[in-house]
Amino acid sequence: MYIKRDKRWFLRGVVSFSAIREGTNYCDSFSYVVFMNVPYYAKWIEQEVDAARNELLKASTAGQPSVSTRWDSDRNEDYEEDSIYSLRMEMESDSPLFVPRMDQERTRMRKRTVRCGQSVTLSCKRSAGLAQRTIQWFKVENGTRTFLIENETLIYRAVRYHHAGEYWCQVTSDTGILYETSLQLTVTGVPIRFQQSENISYAVHDALVTDRLSTQFTFEMTFRTSDSDALLFHKPAIAGVESWTFSLLLERNRLTLRITPPGQLEKVFRSVRLQLQPTRWHTVLVSSYDGQGLMALDGQYLLGFEGHLVQQRADRFYIANAPGLRASIGFSGCVSRLMINDMVLTLERDFSHRVNVAQCEFCHADECNIGLCPVGQQQHSCINYVCSQGRCDGPDVLLPEGDCSDFGPEPSARGLRFQNNSYVSYRSFLRVVLTVDVQFLLHGQSDGIVLHTAEHKRGFGKFITILVKAGRIEMRFTTDAHLHTIYLESTVKLMTGRWYRLQAGYRDGYVYLQVDKEPEVARSILGMVFPTDRQLVVFLGGVRWEGFINRHRDVRQGLDGCIKELKLSGLPVDLVDDMVESANIRSCQDERR
Repeated sequence: MYIKRDKRWFLRGVVSFSAIREGTNYCDSFSYVVFMNVPYYAKWIEQEVDAARNELLKASTAGQPSVSTRWDSDRNEDYEEDSIYSLRMEMESDSPLFVPRMDQERTRMRKRTVRCGQSVTLSCKRSAGLAQRTIQWFKVENGTRTFLIENETLIYRAVRYHHAGEYWCQVTSDTGILYETSLQLTVTGVPIRFQQSENISYAVHDALVTDRLSTQFTFEMTFRTSDSDALLFHKPAIAGVESWTFSLLLERNRLTLRITPPGQLEKVFRSVRLQLQPTRWHTVLVSSYDGQGLMALDGQYLLGFEGHLVQQRADRFYIANAPGLRASIGFSGCVSRLMINDMVLTLERDFSHRVNVAQCEFCHADECNIGLCPVGQQQHSCINYVCSQGRCDGPDVLLPEGDCSDFGPEPSARGLRFQNNSYVSYRSFLRVVLTVDVQFLLHGQSDGIVLHTAEHKRGFGKFITILVKAGRIEMRFTTDAHLHTIYLESTVKLMTGRWYRLQAGYRDGYVYLQVDKEPEVARSILGMVFPTDRQLVVFLGGVRWEGFINRHRDVRQGLDGCIKELKLSGLPVDLVDDMVESANIRSCQDERR
């Protein structure tokens, strides 16, 4: 089990093999069992590794010149799995990294990976015993080395695709001997570019659809363009089969979804006029679950629609344009992310066909768009006592203390402290209707989310939201496409500094809400309840705003207070050990009952 922190991976624990998910060939990702706590053995591991490394160095350096170097990169580098492997190989190297030019056979090409848009520093450092006259950097272009800089380090502040390639560092010693070493720099996450001209530009993805998911569809695309009219994607009908045709387009700065069921007239759903900026990346989402769908842009809900987007096993999706498609203007611009049916596509690999597709000169840097802090100013998450990189939050949110272990032995008794944009997420696999039983305490009267649950972590599907609104508890039940919303409101004005018990959920065709012993509020929702055979994602104290579809724009932050003793459908939830993900939470140990 690895935890990502500051864009580096750390080994947290060693886990068992997983069982097979019933009725499938897939692993059950929730049946892993941690049976070794790696941090507990960290000092012993370090001692053993150091001893083994010293023995290897003694054996490998016997009779060799005292020459060495090190490839470094700054903390902005993207440490992916292949990068971790190359770093490990460098540490376990059994030969000097510098060798004289006359011994070229022994020079080994180092590898480094960095994500597009990030910064990287390449260091070419000598050992303490080697004096040098010059350090020079070269890059291989068209088979020839081109001089770059005469310096110890080579720095790229914002890496682009053209920075990838083979680099050489040459060191001339004080005796005139020339040493050199090489590195292969790989740039990942490079967006792709479509350019419509006399020859059309497009890409094709062949989707794999199971029978169970044939009536559930999601499409997400992050793009930048200066066009006001463009085809984003198109799924044609299959010849000889009753199949749906649907397309997503930009039409005069409006997002338009066109659906044509077999044997029926075309249905058209248009958004309001949008303010698309040609220098900014925008993310559009279309989601449909069992006949009800929604469209969103940059995390904000645009519209809901009724209509199936049924798929076949052999469906093909055309991105940016499609051959033979009439009355359509293709998309010219860059695409940095594509998701079809909840699968994020690898732009370099997951297309079955590419026509006139190039690499984009721009990179998509993940930004926080909730408007609460500058880009790059981030707090941290706490995942099962281990700090990892979080998301952008307000400056008044405090960092977890130390290693996030301040919850103590009985966190449920004291509760978790939430503030502004803190949150915790859990998963529910219950086969019964959903009920919620939770205790909470307010520190302020500001509006905020207490609990949110839906069928998808992005907010897709039917969902329920419980929040503090105008000093009272409000519950909202909404259908998939946001076509119908039912509101329930408690009657008692909430006070700060005291604990309340909140009970809500479903019972006999009704949704209900009750705070402490005040009269229960209920509404009928026959035909609108959560299906009991689907997984639910549960957010407590707020939501993870990045990528979240905010359907209710009047509430943009989480709870300012504490939560404890949560039960879902009668089953207790361990607020710490059952965490899936969390951010900016602390112990509520200083709060009084």
